[in-house]
Amino acid sequence: MPWQSAARGALLRPLHFGASTRPNAMIGVQNQLRHLCLAANVRQARPQLQRIPAVLSLSQSKSFATDTSPKPKKTKAKTDNRKPAKSSSTKKKPLTEKQKEAKELRQHKDHIKQLKQTALEVPKGRLENYFFIALHEKINEIKGQYPNQRDAVKAAAEMLKPVPNEAKYRAQAEENKAANKASYEDWLNSHTPLQIKKANIARLSLTRLEGKPHSKRWTLIQDERLVRRPSSAYTFYCTEGLKSSDNQHMAVRERVSVIAGEWKAMSEAEKEPYHKLSIEDRARYEREHQEVYGTPAPPSKSKAAEASS
Repeated sequence: MPWQSAARGALLRPLHFGASTRPNAMIGVQNQLRHLCLAANVRQARPQLQRIPAVLSLSQSKSFATDTSPKPKKTKAKTDNRKPAKSSSTKKKPLTEKQKEAKELRQHKDHIKQLKQTALEVPKGRLENYFFIALHEKINEIKGQYPNQRDAVKAAAEMLKPVPNEAKYRAQAEENKAANKASYEDWLNSHTPLQIKKANIARLSLTRLEGKPHSKRWTLIQDERLVRRPSSAYTFYCTEGLKSSDNQHMAVRERVSVIAGEWKAMSEAEKEPYHKLSIEDRARYEREHQEVYGTPAPPSKSKAAEASS
């Protein structure tokens, strides 16, 4: 490196020496070599600055600390903390006899509750019997004189033998009948014929389930809008036989027994007119059922049996 610099500085320019100037030439050469050595020594003696490793590392750490470039975020592996779902193949423990009875009783109560809602509650009317009207009035007069209701009723009934001012109570009974009829008609018209039909079906079920065949509470609701059910061929024949004057001297049960025997003895040709009446009545029922209830009539027992077979 120093020799190249000396060359660029024309220190080693070519020297031309003559014969007559040999000693001076030698001196000149020596002087040039001295200058050249001095130049080389000066360049070599120039201090060379180098970075101390500690300082370098400090500057590098500062440069790293001021780095504002976004660093990639480390994502943590997600851990599934959910509990494993129970296997659907796990079998439930069988119910004990006591649990089965409790379940059946609960279902029965729920069924009864639903039937009662469907059966509807007929509004209670006023008393329509003149004697009961008078009795109720008398009980209210004397109930404070007796320790319980039962004694008051007995005493009131004894006092009404005979009923005083009977005409008054009979007139009251007639007024109550008229008022009850109007109230019942208003209540009936507030329900559709289909609702009344379902209510009567529920009432029949309640009478059967509660074991009270003669219960007055669940009597069928009378509604002239309801579609009359179709009659069978035997029903037509039985109705005709009951109206006949031949068996009027017998009790109704005996007459029905005789009519049943006659029906069994009849040929198919003799039964044909009654079967025709039954077919016509069935067509009438299906037509009216659609018009009144808005739904098709249920199939007859014979058609249902054919469909299931």
